[in-house]
Order: sequence, then C-alpha cells, then structure tokens
Amino acid sequence: MPSIDYVEAGSGPPVLFVPGSFSTHAAWRPMQKWLAPGYRMIGTSLCGYGATAETRGRDDFGMRHELRIIEHAARRAGEPVHLVGHSFGGTVALAAALANSIDVASLSLFEANPLALLDRQSRRNLYDAVLELSREFSASVDAGEADAAAMIIDFWGGPGTFATMPEALSD
Repeated sequence: MPSIDYVEAGSGPPVLFVPGSFSTHAAWRPMQKWLAPGYRMIGTSLCGYGATAETRGRDDFGMRHELRIIEHAARRAGEPVHLVGHSFGGTVALAAALANSIDVASLSLFEANPLALLDRQSRRNLYDAVLELSREFSASVDAGEADAAAMIIDFWGGPGTFATMPEALSD
C-alpha cells in the first residue's frame, strides 16, 4: 500500500481531521488544544501532501484515491470516528460518509465545497463551470504560471480578489 500520512495524539473517542487542498495534517494542530480532554486526535494528509503518496494519475483524479486514505485512517482508529473536514477535505469527508465504507460517529464540515459530487446532482451548469476552471487551472500549472491559484481565488471570490490579497499570502 502506498504511504499514508497518519498522526495521532491523545486518547479516547477518535476525531479524524481531514485537511483541505494545499495543506497537511499540520493545519489541524492548533485544534488539539481546543479538543475536550478524553478525545484522540487523528490527522492525515490527502494525496500528494505531507507523507501521503500521490496515487492519482493525470487522467485519474477520482475520489477513490482520497477515500482510500480516509478509510485507512478510520480503520486504524479501530472504532467509529468523528469525521471533521475543511474545504476539499470536507468534500472528501462527506464522500466517505456517503460511501458508507467506514463507521462515522459524527460528521462536521467547514467551508466544504462538494463540487466533485455535483455531477450526480441537478446543478450541472455549475459542475461544467468548475470542470472548465479545473482544466484552465491545470493548463496554467503545466505552463508554469506562478499565479495559477489566482484563477481559483477569483472564481470563488470574484474577479480581482486575488489581486487584493496581501503579498505574503499571494506569493
């Protein structure tokens, strides 16, 4: 099995934290101090981040790659997990709960964007727009354009949003 980032701290019922894109399990470290005593914090990273191997191919970006990571971490926990996801990690957490392949004690999503699940819904126009954005973003990254992320930020925040970000954040 390819390597999967997995960290654990504390003891008690497991809380599995799933980070968003461009992030690792380390994004959740500050949450440790806010967890009530008696909970076990489990962190992982999605495909290609932290110590988690990149298993997706150029033509195979399916959710199954991310679900494999969540399923592995949840099974390693050994009991139902409180699943917490942020941004794309929230989408992955939702997909894991919907797949019913792990035991979920609760589900908490923050700024989740379940775009990957839109093709199954009636919001086909939004799905098509996001798919086109994804293609443009990939082409921009492949071309080595340093501000490729601006497309994503401007799509969701409105034209010009990226340009208003502090330089320390946009670099």
